[in-house]
Amino acid sequence: LGPELLARAAAFRNRLAGAGLNTLQSASQIVPLMVGDNEKAVSLSRRLGTEGILAVAIRPPTVPPGTARIRFSVCLAHEQADLEDAAQKIIAAARAEGLP
Repeated sequence: LGPELLARAAAFRNRLAGAGLNTLQSASQIVPLMVGDNEKAVSLSRRLGTEGILAVAIRPPTVPPGTARIRFSVCLAHEQADLEDAAQKIIAAARAEGLP
């Protein structure tokens, strides 16, 4: 992984974490968003899909029960402005789903 990709992922992750969302201390280009509840994770995934954001809900048995999450993958095709726009939409959608 190159430094530019990791820097973009870190900025994206920090933006989400700065809004109080739990990104599980990720340190790679894969940025999880802890949701906890399976149904809420699926609902958030669908809500973000309507915003044009690919947001994969990861649920048991892939992860332990009670730790459902959304998994984002940052790549070099994502410009900083794209990531900021996505972060704003993710934060708003998370709030709409009752996440802190």
